[in-house]
Amino acid sequence: MEEKEIKEIAEQLRCPSGEKGSQVATILEESNAYMVNQTINSLGKIKDLTLLELGPGNGYHLANILENCQKAYTVEISDLMYQKIEKRFSNEISTGVLINLLGDGKTINIPNDIVDKAFTVNTIYFWSNPKKYLSEIGKCMKQGGDLFITYVHKRSAEKLPFSRYGFELYDEDKIENLCKSSEFHVRNQQHFFDNVQPKIGDMIARNFIVANLCKI
Repeated sequence: MEEKEIKEIAEQLRCPSGEKGSQVATILEESNAYMVNQTINSLGKIKDLTLLELGPGNGYHLANILENCQKAYTVEISDLMYQKIEKRFSNEISTGVLINLLGDGKTINIPNDIVDKAFTVNTIYFWSNPKKYLSEIGKCMKQGGDLFITYVHKRSAEKLPFSRYGFELYDEDKIENLCKSSEFHVRNQQHFFDNVQPKIGDMIARNFIVANLCKI
């Protein structure tokens, strides 16, 4: 595959758009299912709580969450994915159970101190200003609230050709450093392993981490 095509895939992974974006979203739904499920399991009790997800993609995993939580906010930078959630969860949006927002990846337009638990899967690589965006997340979260950031460990991500283009890769130490001088501290970082078939290349063993941060 030519470098131009690899760059195009990298861009679609960051912000899906057009017909290719829909195709990528379907692929990600399958390849990231285990990561998403482990992240949701890490949330623990969500009954009567207000949740936030950053970068929900097409939202295939949200149905069970919306049946159990009090309210959920989703923030998506892809207009294509935003529209898919609008269509899929029109009833939940009309009743106010789900507040679906189109974001810019820099600010989060949610009232302060209302979110009990927040999570995001495979988005941290694309935060243009990680410390500032982490602060934005902190503003809308209650004190003592939990933020779960799930990411592919740098060792595994480096094996993917498209990670060379626009991906900021992370390991445990980098997450710890990100939280320094912020309103979050790291409770724990739990390792998981699976095997995935990337769009480019051979099957790889993937090490991903669910980092549990707590708002101080």
